[in-house]
Amino acid sequence: MTVTLFFSALGYPGTQIFLPYRATNLGFSEAQAASLLSVLAFTDLIGRISCAWISDCNFCPRKYWFIGGMFMSGIFGISLPYYRSYATLLAGTAFSDSSAVLILVLL
Repeated sequence: MTVTLFFSALGYPGTQIFLPYRATNLGFSEAQAASLLSVLAFTDLIGRISCAWISDCNFCPRKYWFIGGMFMSGIFGISLPYYRSYATLLAGTAFSDSSAVLILVLL
């Protein structure tokens, strides 16, 4: 997880790297682990479009978007070991990637 948080600090969300491994270690099937990656890709698409549009509206300074995205990514990285059910992994995946998109859009 330290490596993931390091890459997140560089602007690369490493969720794709450890999420399927974490899901299979919890006993979920490979299909369920793959569906987590599908949710990750979907939220990435929605997040890139919506965050780019919102940041272009000059709603608030971009540095606050960056700070918020880093904060949300850090919260997900720290709380991932506590997610035990498929529903919590699914929700965490959606929020994790949307926060990482905030970072990538602003770079």
